Amino acid sequence: MFSFVVLWVPPVARLLGHWKPPLWGWAVALVSMPILLAVDALSKSVRHERRFGGTGQPGH
Repeated sequence: MFSFVVLWVPPVARLLGHWKPPLWGWAVALVSMPILLAVDALSKSVRHERRFGGTGQPGH
């Protein structure tokens, strides 16, 4: 919510030296979301494999 106010409420944005991102900024943000989710899922999978060794039980 704070980010929304800082970017989209003009008096607050001007006071803090912010403004709406350009179109390419929105494109980068939208493209980065699925990449972030994929990397997070991969990281969790790797940690699970290391912890459980593929057996589904700790220490095996």
